Amino acid sequence: EMASSADGSVALNLNEPADPVLQGLASAGHSEYVRLYTAAATARRENTLAAVEALGAVQRAPCVDRAGRPVFLFYPSRLAAGGASGVTLERVTAHALLLMHEHVVARGGEYAVVWVTNNLEPDELGWRWFVSTYRMVPHAYHKQMRSLAVVHPAVSTRLTLLALSYLLRASFWDKLVYADRVEFLDEVVESVAALDLPAGLLEYDRFLDREMAATTAQAEGHAGGFGLGAALGGGGGLGLGFGGGGGGASRL
Repeated sequence: EMASSADGSVALNLNEPADPVLQGLASAGHSEYVRLYTAAATARRENTLAAVEALGAVQRAPCVDRAGRPVFLFYPSRLAAGGASGVTLERVTAHALLLMHEHVVARGGEYAVVWVTNNLEPDELGWRWFVSTYRMVPHAYHKQMRSLAVVHPAVSTRLTLLALSYLLRASFWDKLVYADRVEFLDEVVESVAALDLPAGLLEYDRFLDREMAATTAQAEGHAGGFGLGAALGGGGGLGLGFGGGGGGASRL
């Protein structure tokens, strides 16, 4: 097995058989991926993952998608709570690789991602993290991701993805689903309830519905009751998908 040294380099642990998959990744220029995965695997063996797992920023869903593929849940807003327990972004990233590596890289399996936000909490992730992570992971993660559903996408989230378009293959946009409401995840899974999402997300859905109703009523009043506000209130009808939504899952 490969191990990481104090300076971050990758070395072989001669006490255990080498992992040919990790060896190949290191030789192919993915030494940072190997370092992070190895660190997380070591933490699992040493039973030091409790704080990272308790944070719940990355999870494997208790259900599969409509094609029977595993679904991985990401809650970036939970990263802020990790500081008190010493859980860094690097440790969470390494844990994500640990959860996904066996299925995605070792077995070459396809998967789905649900990225959960509620727009009321910071996501703690900047543009640089997305770029570095995209470049760090093996191509299998790009190729075998069959869908990426972003729940309650903020304008900033959409702009970040647009800014990353120079990195992303054209096929990525066919996999992207903007779920403006939790219920629209039924495009990804048979039962949204089976995802076991936090109750707060459903409450945020209701908040968005109330906000949309109030905005639409105000716009209709200004339009003299001719329905112009109802036609324009959704925002997403502009074709760019930047509005708060309300009609269904949208693709960019």
